[in-house]
Amino acid sequence: MAYFLINQYVSYHYSFDNFHRDKERVYRVGQIWEKDGVVESDGAMNWPAAGPALKASIPEIEEQVRVNAYYGRSILQVGELQLHHDKTFFTEASFLEIFDYPLVEGNKSSIFHDLYDVVISKSTALKLFGDKDALHQMITLKGDRTELNLEVKAVIDIPKNSHFQPDILLNYELLGKGRARDWQWSIDYLYIKLRKLSSIHSVMDKYPQVIKPHEHFWKDEGYDVRFNFDRIDHIHTGIARDYLLSPVVNSNELTFLFILSWIILGVSWLNYIHQSINRMAERSREVGIRKVLGSGRWSFYFQFLTEGFIYNFLAFSFAFTLFQASEVHIYNWLGVIIPHMPNGRMIVNVALVLLLGTLVIGIIPALTFNSSNLMDTLKGGVNRSYKKFTFRNVMIVGQFAAAICLVILTWIVYSQIQYLKHQKPGFDISKVLVIEKPVITDSTFFNRVDRFKQDLGRRADIRKVTFSSDVPGARLKDNITNIHKPEASTSEVNSNFLLWVDDDFLSTYNLELVAGRNFTKEEVRIGNCLIVNEKALKTLGFKNAEEAVGAPMTWDGESSANIHIIGVVKDYRHESPQNKILPTILVGLNIYSGYFSVHLRSSEHTSIIKKIKDTYQSTFGEPADYFFLDDHYNLQYQSDEQLESIISCFGIIAICLSCIGLLALSSYHLNLRLKEISIRKLFGASLPELFRLLTWNFIRLILIAGVIAALLSYYLGNYWLQRFPVKIALGVWLFIIPVIFLSLIGLMAISYQTIKVSLINPIHNLKEE
Repeated sequence: MAYFLINQYVSYHYSFDNFHRDKERVYRVGQIWEKDGVVESDGAMNWPAAGPALKASIPEIEEQVRVNAYYGRSILQVGELQLHHDKTFFTEASFLEIFDYPLVEGNKSSIFHDLYDVVISKSTALKLFGDKDALHQMITLKGDRTELNLEVKAVIDIPKNSHFQPDILLNYELLGKGRARDWQWSIDYLYIKLRKLSSIHSVMDKYPQVIKPHEHFWKDEGYDVRFNFDRIDHIHTGIARDYLLSPVVNSNELTFLFILSWIILGVSWLNYIHQSINRMAERSREVGIRKVLGSGRWSFYFQFLTEGFIYNFLAFSFAFTLFQASEVHIYNWLGVIIPHMPNGRMIVNVALVLLLGTLVIGIIPALTFNSSNLMDTLKGGVNRSYKKFTFRNVMIVGQFAAAICLVILTWIVYSQIQYLKHQKPGFDISKVLVIEKPVITDSTFFNRVDRFKQDLGRRADIRKVTFSSDVPGARLKDNITNIHKPEASTSEVNSNFLLWVDDDFLSTYNLELVAGRNFTKEEVRIGNCLIVNEKALKTLGFKNAEEAVGAPMTWDGESSANIHIIGVVKDYRHESPQNKILPTILVGLNIYSGYFSVHLRSSEHTSIIKKIKDTYQSTFGEPADYFFLDDHYNLQYQSDEQLESIISCFGIIAICLSCIGLLALSSYHLNLRLKEISIRKLFGASLPELFRLLTWNFIRLILIAGVIAALLSYYLGNYWLQRFPVKIALGVWLFIIPVIFLSLIGLMAISYQTIKVSLINPIHNLKEE
């Protein structure tokens, strides 16, 4: 069952976007920005003008489509029903020519002929219209100073295993026709579809000539720009680029889990082989008599293969039934979300594994019997070459090396996650309630923001309230290069991230000023003051914080006299330590989009939240959507925690199976040496002497397995840790303790059998000879 659970998890992630009919011809085209040979950004987005230009200039491209995210939430209204949601995108009529989402209603040729056409997902249609047909129904979309009356032209069913999960698709032309000439802002997701028999390498060779006429936009700032191409069915398990539509899964981790599933399966097969060979002595006379009566070697192959198939079939049937009944509960317990998948592929997988397992567990015992000497077989003996223990040695070392390696890797993953979590982020993450801004804003919005902050600030159980464009826990949205010193050299024009804040942001999050001062309310109203973090000092060309404070700056042609730096804040981790600290500029300016951060004094939240929601409702006329910052921030560790729980759970299974195999092998080995043990006891050998004699070989093999496992896990652990800018040191105790722990478990397993055999009356054993 462990094999099925892991295999389902791995198969689900590799199945992403496989449903697209022409997936081999569809690519997402992003950008890599380099300066002086250093990659500053490896993103999934592109210029709005790039798609049409590539299609017009490169004959290998059959179609292109641009997707632009509608930032912020919106309200969908049908009659009296209102639905808040945040998965709205702008796109073109060619969308369904590239994305093969199943059509529930409508047809792909009818979308976006009218400016106010809309395509909605099946789940959204159910929420808005229930069981009624959604086609040609009218929807009102209300957003930030926006209201659109839309007609539903299609309903699409979005599979769970798609990297792109839109709820609402609006006409791209609503953004304005001037975007087709935009070669400056990378704000669209671009997908291209190649013609049949065309190669992506041909596109990669030709695109530089397409963008060359516009290179002054980035060359003037010292940047080199090249495109990255990700095939659509490789996006989910591909490179973790900036500004992805959905998180990716590390393909190396999936490969490791796939190998783990086969380790568990292989150890189970080896255990069956151990048990089969352990029964040799009981069946050897039967086999010898059958050989005397003329049975050929192929009859033994057929017998053992048949037995192996029956045992395998019964085990797999039971395991598969148990898997089907409990998969949801086990995944929930592990903290893994896997939707129920069709059983067709799984059944084929089961059939192949059943066939392979039958061959493995049937042929090896058959080979052992067929190679045995006829006289030895008739006397109840076995193949003498097997007594040399070579094959069993390999099995013991392999089993325990796998188990020890899993323990070490689990410890490495756990230690790294805990190390990351205990890194100080540089700000106060606890007891911070984050509330999304209201959907509908107007000219009175900033006055209402001030009133809301003042109403909450008067409460004794609230410490501080701030409003900002982003909150910690995700990548900042705004990344620009047009803030720099007046007359800066090309090397001093670099990429920086923007965070729009008010005058309470630093005090709410307890950020430490290295130099300078905080914003005033008047400066926030005007918007001409900047606070930079320490990382941004270097990108802006300052030697130290004192030099930066008071320095005039240029922002996209604005007069340098009006814009200046007033402070330098100590670096803090806006994202988790899994990512590098980014050069960030805090801009004191009122903006219409963002979040309220409410820093509470008490850990008792229930009564406070109710009062905050009532205040929000009375101030903005909308219900409050909120979350706690620590929960939001810790979501960044989710994929690694899932990996840890999966490795831990199934690693324990592998360890238990290895110990069972060691028990079976030790039992068989000791049974072979019963006469020797009896004779040694008659000649005066003590129990400790017998124990040392019989266990030394097993202990030696376990220690060899420990050395192999330590070397392998060091390589794998180091490889996994390379993706973290902050990581643990792989100390020697990370490897020694698991080896000692597993050696003790193995020693206990064989000690029981050894002591049991040593206490048997030697006369009883010798009588049988």
